[in-house]
Amino acid sequence: MGTLGMAARTFEIILNSHHSPLLELSRKAHNPNLMINKHHKYKRIPAADLTNDNSTMTSQGNRQDDEVSNPTTVVTMTGDLEKDLETGASATAAANTTKPRATERIQAVQWPPRSPSTMFKNGVKYAYSMHKPLEIIILAVFLLLCYQIPHWAMEQHTRPLPFQTTAAGDVIFDNRFNQPKLPSTFEAGFVADSMTFYAPVAFYVLTGNLLGPKNDAHSAVAMYLWGISTKILVVEAVKRYTGWWRPNFFNAACDFNTTTLDCGDGDGNVGAEHGYQSFPSGHAATAMTSGILWSFYIMGKIVGWARQRQPRSQRYWAPSYFVKVLLLLATAPTLLGIFIAVSRARDDWHHPTDVLAGIELGVGTALFAHAIYYPSIFGRTAGIPRATLAEVERDDDGNESDEDEE
Repeated sequence: MGTLGMAARTFEIILNSHHSPLLELSRKAHNPNLMINKHHKYKRIPAADLTNDNSTMTSQGNRQDDEVSNPTTVVTMTGDLEKDLETGASATAAANTTKPRATERIQAVQWPPRSPSTMFKNGVKYAYSMHKPLEIIILAVFLLLCYQIPHWAMEQHTRPLPFQTTAAGDVIFDNRFNQPKLPSTFEAGFVADSMTFYAPVAFYVLTGNLLGPKNDAHSAVAMYLWGISTKILVVEAVKRYTGWWRPNFFNAACDFNTTTLDCGDGDGNVGAEHGYQSFPSGHAATAMTSGILWSFYIMGKIVGWARQRQPRSQRYWAPSYFVKVLLLLATAPTLLGIFIAVSRARDDWHHPTDVLAGIELGVGTALFAHAIYYPSIFGRTAGIPRATLAEVERDDDGNESDEDEE
């Protein structure tokens, strides 16, 4: 090969790899105590770590985004320029094709930490993991709009009152809607809101900041706001569209006037409009959305912790007895949601069909919201926010992640 041919081949290799071993070797020749990484940032290394043979060169990447090193490329110079050029090109191609997959670098977002010191460092490092407050603010505004939009967009549908009159003038009510007014087991207020809003949000913020991987607190709160918002929008719209009577309609909502044969506004009643909002149960939908999201969040952390400790060569995973017990305990928020839901039928504020519809809506919105921000709770990357996984594999050359791999 002539001089021009060798020069062209050298230029081709430099173009194909911005961190070509020969390019690094030429830079290192001017200062043997310097090492260049893939981002063209130099770092000084001890002379003892350098090889005595000046014909040996090592380039080591220094991934700053996920703190995981790239494979080391070693090229031995033989003195034959043409052969060395071919060897350098092969080594560079091998280094580029053996970059680890995202799930093989998942230790950068490991949950939970392996030691108290790591736990403390993670807590400090991710104390400001709510780094996208604009999304939280938008979702909070969206939640308020989801409640108001059905009230602005549609009128409450009403039906003819369910009663009959006899020839003697007696009024006979439909007993399905004439149940006594009972106090709610979970009255809408501080207690109910604490179990379905304040407690889970506080849990997400504390756990995500102190123990979770990057973006965990932000993703968990955003997931919750998204699920509750969509639930409110659907429930309020359906309530106003169907206009079905509550079981205690005549005693809790309609102060029936036997003279005018119409509802009045008695003291202590919830109002006739509220009495037409039996289907579906808003309490049941809220309790199930909150409970399932809370349970899924905990389960994801448990499964992620267990799967990260299995050999990477092991494709399938079976939980141990200890993990099964933890997963059983993680269903507590969902069980609480079911108890809140069925109490609405027991207290005669909703029909059983209303409760079942609310449960189904709650389950659907919870699954939808969880899938947006987190992968499968039984996958290898369970419990790690999708935003964090995207950051880890951002430079993975288009390789698809096996985050949902069993």
